[in-house]
Amino acid sequence: MFLQPWYKYHHPTHIGKIIFDEIPNQNMDIELYKIIASIMIHGPCGAQNRRSPCMKNGKCTWYFPRKIVENITFDADRYSLHRRRDTGQIIKKEDCVINNKYVIPYNRYLLLKYNVHINLKLCNQSRSIKYLFKYMNKENVQIVATFYESVDTQ
Repeated sequence: MFLQPWYKYHHPTHIGKIIFDEIPNQNMDIELYKIIASIMIHGPCGAQNRRSPCMKNGKCTWYFPRKIVENITFDADRYSLHRRRDTGQIIKKEDCVINNKYVIPYNRYLLLKYNVHINLKLCNQSRSIKYLFKYMNKENVQIVATFYESVDTQ
């Protein structure tokens, strides 16, 4: 579909067509909104929940909440800073009001197809290879499976 070898994603506008960091409009994209609300929100942590497991020394170890950014840019190390606008879209979770500052980067197509948590990152540097292989060799990979036997009631 996309991400073909001949595609080049060097300009921020190209990245904005693949990676999203915003809560979709609940009325216009109901299915995606439900997925984002259920599996693509970090925390809540920070000022809203200082007892969150990700908090260490008063700060989130995953750097949430993220900054509101109007346009996609690259920092000095060429890491992408994704667009997180203040769109007014919110999700209520555990007595907290969540906005785009807590959305984990995602791809709309992949979320709708697989309905699983996928933290999407742009890898545009040679040192990204180390980052990718780190996840392949991580311990504590979790898989949840349910087995059941159907009973014929006829």
